[in-house]
Amino acid sequence: MTNDFRDRKQPNNSETLGRSRPLVHALNRMLITLAHALLISTSIILVIQSFALNVETGVRSLAAAALPPIIITYLTFFTRSLRAPVQLPPALYFFIAAIWMITLLILVTVLTEYGYSYGYTVGVFIFSLTFSGLLFLARNIPFPSLLSTSYGIVTGLLVYTLIFGIPFLDP
Repeated sequence: MTNDFRDRKQPNNSETLGRSRPLVHALNRMLITLAHALLISTSIILVIQSFALNVETGVRSLAAAALPPIIITYLTFFTRSLRAPVQLPPALYFFIAAIWMITLLILVTVLTEYGYSYGYTVGVFIFSLTFSGLLFLARNIPFPSLLSTSYGIVTGLLVYTLIFGIPFLDP
């Protein structure tokens, strides 16, 4: 039996990070979970606010929340229509996610603040689409790119909160 290091399979980046710096790896996993939780909780807040507006808007928002995961699940698992995205540098995923999140929050705030009843439905749909897209990316991109995307989502929310205040607290 030889102890040749060349015969072993090389671990990927997340395995190496997990063994060498477990605290950093755990914090990174928590940040990914936080990004998912922020998208889900914002969708839930918007659905609750739309039900407070009226039942029809609430039902539409509920349907808008369910539609993207159903479509992306079907396209991902039962057809070959969705392909893995082109591999981009992780920093680009960060900037795209941050700008997307800021733009999304501004759009939903404008639509809901000025009394458009469809603003809640559009907001829920886009947040649900973003969450579904994040799940799709989690399955198809490397861990550092997923981590960059999650950091971008959290950063976008924090920048929006810094500039405009806490979103969606006033129905």
